[in-house]
Amino acid sequence: METNKKTDDAVNLHADSQENNENTINVEEITSTSEKPFFQTISEDLEQCKKNLEESTVTDDANSIYEKYQANISSALALINSPFQPISYIWEKFFPKGELCLIYGDSSCGKSMLLRCVLFAIAYGMDEYLGFKINLPIEQRKVCLVITEDTEKSIKTLLQIQNRYFQQFKTIENPVFDIISCCDDGVINTLQKRIEDVHYSIIGVDTPQDDIYGSMNDNNVVRDYLSQLSAIGTKHDCTMVCIHHKRKYTLDKAPSKEDLSGTRAFGDKPRSIFELRRHVDEEHSIYLTPIKANYEDDSFLKQSMKLKMNTKTLTFDFTGEYVPSCEIHLSTQKKDDTQAIKDKIISYKLSNPTIKQIEIAELLREDFPDRKINQSQVSTILKSIKNKE
Repeated sequence: METNKKTDDAVNLHADSQENNENTINVEEITSTSEKPFFQTISEDLEQCKKNLEESTVTDDANSIYEKYQANISSALALINSPFQPISYIWEKFFPKGELCLIYGDSSCGKSMLLRCVLFAIAYGMDEYLGFKINLPIEQRKVCLVITEDTEKSIKTLLQIQNRYFQQFKTIENPVFDIISCCDDGVINTLQKRIEDVHYSIIGVDTPQDDIYGSMNDNNVVRDYLSQLSAIGTKHDCTMVCIHHKRKYTLDKAPSKEDLSGTRAFGDKPRSIFELRRHVDEEHSIYLTPIKANYEDDSFLKQSMKLKMNTKTLTFDFTGEYVPSCEIHLSTQKKDDTQAIKDKIISYKLSNPTIKQIEIAELLREDFPDRKINQSQVSTILKSIKNKE
């Protein structure tokens, strides 16, 4: 009997052992079939929770600081140690992402036309325009144009003409290109509501001065308006591009942001400013000149792009020619005279190294009686000669 009991116990023990073996978890098998080991997944989840908590705490702290001081206050070290983010552009070199930009020029130089061309190029999926890259994925190519001067009827005709040209480059089936007009509640209030529903990447305002209540020469009024536009862009990472006019009687001068019509705020608030100007001697030739580009080097600001306006398609072509921006206001005759004046100054300096600038100016007035030359102009020319050496 005792022998049989031992035999039964052995059989039961063997059966239990087999059952246990069948229920044993094979760690290697699970590791090979799952993406990550179980404990590694838990560890990463905990790290992510910790990160989320830290970010939430930082956000809460930032909100409480803003409520207290009505200003954003950050540690310089925190900003320095945060992940590096290079400046990104919607339209390379011209329109930085999320910033306030401005295109200005004299009447009928093509400011509004150029803005619509850029919006078409972005909305239709083009990789570049006028040789400069458009850096946006398809899902972000949503654009909007706010018009305050034109009516829907007039803008419709212009858009139809331009569409015939851009249609050939269209790669997006249903592009988002909205036109907003008749803003009874004001452009700012309209955009604040609309951008919550449609997340535009770029909005053009043509022109803000028709929407601003108050004097264009009141710096506080203009700055407050532009600050509100800029705030919309910053909050929604949307580039805001405004069309503006230039002062009268400035076409005989080199481009300068001092030529902007109205208060200095128009030149101070935007991060990028570009002038459009008709060629002095050539019909349908236009100069596109960067006046202010906070994220580009000085060399970019010294060259003007020569464009050709196509009056049939209402578009532009880049001629491939760059011209020193300090010379685009000069006619061919004046350019020849300017070179002759430079040659005279050099000869006077070579023959008499100690000659004064005021003396050179007096001699030049005799040599070029049709030109009003003063000491300041002589000084500027001497500096330009020295920079080229």
